[in-house]
Amino acid sequence: MAWTTGGLEGVRKAIDSQHTSTIVLSSGLQVTGTFTNVIEADGQAIFIQTEGPTALAVNNTELGDYPKAHFANGFSSPVGRLVSSSIAIEDQTDDDLANYGIEVGKAAILNLEHGIVVEGQVIEIIRRSGKVIVIEFQHATVQLGGNIILVSPSYSMAVGEKIISAFAGPADVEAFDPTVMVPHEKMHKITYDEKALKLQELYGIVRQARRDEGLISRLPFIWKTVIEDFPDDWLLSLEVLEILHCRDSYQQHSKEIQTYLEQKRQLQPHLEKLITNGLKLLGK
Repeated sequence: MAWTTGGLEGVRKAIDSQHTSTIVLSSGLQVTGTFTNVIEADGQAIFIQTEGPTALAVNNTELGDYPKAHFANGFSSPVGRLVSSSIAIEDQTDDDLANYGIEVGKAAILNLEHGIVVEGQVIEIIRRSGKVIVIEFQHATVQLGGNIILVSPSYSMAVGEKIISAFAGPADVEAFDPTVMVPHEKMHKITYDEKALKLQELYGIVRQARRDEGLISRLPFIWKTVIEDFPDDWLLSLEVLEILHCRDSYQQHSKEIQTYLEQKRQLQPHLEKLITNGLKLLGK
């Protein structure tokens, strides 16, 4: 660990190094990866981005749900507090968060400093030592000044009012282990990445269809592709249903999709609440 500078300067040093580095947020969350981009405002880092395998840790110990395989294609997150709050997000209680519309199972809009807006359905709020470190979203979009900079069916947002330090190397050296190269594992990741990119592409078409009526006719075919090629994904089926169920000429397709989702929640009990809540939002 050669440098431990925080703030914007620390991120810039991490980017300039072009090697694995770690930034530490005021929540205690550590982000390890190869940093490639930072958006700044008023001399502060307000959005950070990595490329390639990235892991999250606390106290130099990797979080079990967030190893580098989880973020194989990189990671990005805003940095800062809510514009209308004097309390940093990491220091807010569940009641505080609820006052700003941030509750598990509900859609939320986080208006952060410097014009960053994160919108999506909150799936989980993760704490360590009482501090919020990650907020998990589904159907997430991140905007800056009205321009969309990220769209994702699932999104892990790091929480931290500011960057307090940055240093060379990983937070958890043994877990991250950037020197080990196993060909079989690498091949597996490439296959996963290609599938993930294909699914992202389908999500993109569905979202574009919300603004382009000419794409509506493609949605039934996209749904068929999803259930055949991505049987573990149910969110895109719900998005397609959301668009089609109010159109008379697609009522038969809507019935098929709704039946599919109802069967899926019976076969996979861990999805029951999520699918039920989604259908309720559509009045189903």
